[in-house]
Amino acid sequence: MANCPKCNAHLKMTDWRQTCPHCGANIVVYDQQEQMFYNAEVGAYYDPELGLYYDEQSGLFFDPIVGRYYDKATGEYIDPS
Repeated sequence: MANCPKCNAHLKMTDWRQTCPHCGANIVVYDQQEQMFYNAEVGAYYDPELGLYYDEQSGLFFDPIVGRYYDKATGEYIDPS
């Protein structure tokens, strides 16, 4: 089903706890601090009204669920190329 982000061990469907049974890493918040530092470096911030991240480099909103950029002016998803 999934793998542990720390030890890359295979997690079974019955492993429903938030910790890895092999290494004990908390899977839910494993790289939360690294993601916070990454967002600070790239200048991204979260807009709770839209549920999207704003990327200052491209000037567009990013939807992590869809995996595409969102233009707030037109209301459409676009490719940033």
